[in-house]
Amino acid sequence: MKRSSLNLTLVLSLLLFGFTVSNAQLAAEIRPFDFNNDYYKDNGIIAGLLQDRRNGDDRKSVFDTPTDLLRFNNVRIIETLPAYAPDGNSIFWNRYAVAPKESFRPDEVGDKAAQIAVIHPIYRFPSKSVPETDRQAAMIGIDDRYFEMNPLGIGQVFTVVFRERITPGGQRTLDMLAERNGRSVDGTPIIRTMSELKDLAETGLVRSMKALRT
Repeated sequence: MKRSSLNLTLVLSLLLFGFTVSNAQLAAEIRPFDFNNDYYKDNGIIAGLLQDRRNGDDRKSVFDTPTDLLRFNNVRIIETLPAYAPDGNSIFWNRYAVAPKESFRPDEVGDKAAQIAVIHPIYRFPSKSVPETDRQAAMIGIDDRYFEMNPLGIGQVFTVVFRERITPGGQRTLDMLAERNGRSVDGTPIIRTMSELKDLAETGLVRSMKALRT
């Protein structure tokens, strides 16, 4: 079977979901390890073609003894990132690697991995005023079947930016959102839920997104 035609930039991630600041001690006891090459292959990814993969010597991961040799290698990710679930709850995740299109197996297993990535998107919010940073935490499209369906924690990445020109009515909408959720360092309102993101997209207040999924 030919390689999937989806034009994907993907982030491999493990979601530590449901852990808030009050449960920081519990969250610290979960040690996320990078997957071994065979496990990547079994789930549709050619590990040797991953980009920016955590390697134990990048200040975002260290060498350690994995808890499950069938799935993991000896690289433990120590950088933990915040995110929002679709309902606005706080979740935490680890960035493992970037999976370009060519890293997907050219068969049904690779196509399935690509389809899983589309179902569980990752929305990033790049900052306009501070280069190479995000203005707020990402939003990740998890659902009740996430951990069952998505063993690699893989998701297609979308960037979300506000329109340059906002009408007075649109500005009132953004101000109301900011009153509810607060503002980012850019002064833009924080987007916490998937419904808020969809509403902003449908009213034309944000752009550079593909199809939103709930």
